[in-house]
Amino acid sequence: RKGERRATALRCNSLDRLRALNEAVTYPGRDEALVEVSKRIAAAIPVQARLGRIAGNEFVVGIPELRDRTLLGLLAEQISTAVAEPVTVAGEEVYPTVSIGIVQAEVQPDELLRRASLAMRAVKAEGGGHWLFDDPVVAAEAERRLWVESRVRKALAAGAIVPWFQPVVRLRSGELVGYEALARWPQGDGSVLPPSEFLAVSETNGLVVDLDFAVLRKALSAMATKPDLTVSVNVSARTLASPDYVERVGAVLDETGYDASRLRLEVTETALLYDSARAARVTSALAIKGVKWWLDDFGTGYSTLTHLRDFPISGVKLDRSFTVGVGEEDLASTRLARALVGMAQGLGLETVAEGVETQVQARLLREQGWQNGQGWLYGKAAPLTAD
Repeated sequence: RKGERRATALRCNSLDRLRALNEAVTYPGRDEALVEVSKRIAAAIPVQARLGRIAGNEFVVGIPELRDRTLLGLLAEQISTAVAEPVTVAGEEVYPTVSIGIVQAEVQPDELLRRASLAMRAVKAEGGGHWLFDDPVVAAEAERRLWVESRVRKALAAGAIVPWFQPVVRLRSGELVGYEALARWPQGDGSVLPPSEFLAVSETNGLVVDLDFAVLRKALSAMATKPDLTVSVNVSARTLASPDYVERVGAVLDETGYDASRLRLEVTETALLYDSARAARVTSALAIKGVKWWLDDFGTGYSTLTHLRDFPISGVKLDRSFTVGVGEEDLASTRLARALVGMAQGLGLETVAEGVETQVQARLLREQGWQNGQGWLYGKAAPLTAD
């Protein structure tokens, strides 16, 4: 606007990888880390810049009259490098990264901060640890994510996100052995939103923890009428790393009266690697209670054997990409699926092949030795019926 000076703002979320710290240590420990991070940012910026802490772990750097985007990019790199040095808190080293949104504009300060925030949120949505300049397309996507986040919060508060159940059957007999509970969000117009519409946003902002527990509680309550069947529930990396996860799962089991030995908690390799030391403690604690842990997307990770050794895994689920390959007689997929089921059998693990859609796939997987199947051939996810 006329009379306004062109200004630059960098909005920084400085604790991308300190969520475990936020959840595991006391407030003094968190504040200690934040003070150290703020000192590092202050040391990395030019003397004419101004640093302020907005809230929590968010900082803003204001720089008057710096127009060179190359220099701004270098400055963002300097901040990232400075922040990335390890911080020792409560006797442990943690490695923070920073998400930085950069905006240059002749606008009021509130608008400058808003646009920098949208750019920063876009960085976080991509996984964090880098920086982006303000961009109309990026801003539009960030605003869409904020809108989705707001709706998810309201939906969770209203209990509107519910589990639907997909059958898991014996490949040899066709006998129903259990279900996988999958999050669904029914809409007022009769449509249903799948997880792809809201899960990524929930994982970025931490709502996934509440979402996972909402699905778990409702799934176990519904399955209480089917005591002879198992139920599988997905566990995100953020949920597995939450500080009171074991206690909360125990509370849900007590509240619903569900038999812990019939519960299968499914985790991916990514979830186990998010905080592997904590994951080992958590999985062991619940395994002692009788809960079974399953490794999802089996065969897609780079260190699957290590996970089978280090965690109390009871079963594995063949990734659907292999199932499709087996059905299409893809030689590589067929050989890999056979090798994977042989490995699982040798380790005494239960097995499920996901994504079974044809009788040909079911027959080939059964002949290979896969015990159970799940996919559209046996039924899509749907609300649980009483029969």
